[in-house]
Amino acid sequence: MAHDDAIVALLGVKAELARKTGVFGNFAISFSVICNLAGGMSPTTSSPPTPAPPSRAD
Repeated sequence: MAHDDAIVALLGVKAELARKTGVFGNFAISFSVICNLAGGMSPTTSSPPTPAPPSRAD
């Protein structure tokens, strides 16, 4: 047991890490992933640039 763990146990605190994702957090992560995937597959991001129109010589 590390020194810090011994001090925490002496104070009566249980050392634990709870990781929970609620409904809103789950939706936010899913929405972010879907948007990134959809943006990467969109034809506007992978198409070659449009060439400039020819200049007019007057």
